[in-house]
Amino acid sequence: MPDETEARGRLPSRGAIRVEDFCVATGLDHATVVRLMREGKLAGALWRDKESTRPFGLIDDQLPSRQALLALGLRVRPDYDPADHRSFTTDDHEDDAEAGS
Repeated sequence: MPDETEARGRLPSRGAIRVEDFCVATGLDHATVVRLMREGKLAGALWRDKESTRPFGLIDDQLPSRQALLALGLRVRPDYDPADHRSFTTDDHEDDAEAGS
């Protein structure tokens, strides 16, 4: 039986944030983010090609916390919160939000 999301014509899936948008969100420069992607220090790296030469973005439910980026010795915007850049919320979070209303 389809869930409510499927009934509305959308299928649950994972989203992505473009490298440029991640840079703005974190305050990190493009070269640093691409280096971290190549070194495997950012989970969920997405590339435009198989050779990993043209970065696209990051899977948004795997974005690192501010603390994780600070632990790498990086200067990160104080207002960076990966939850603000998720393309969806889980049913658990939606249920919590509805309960608080």
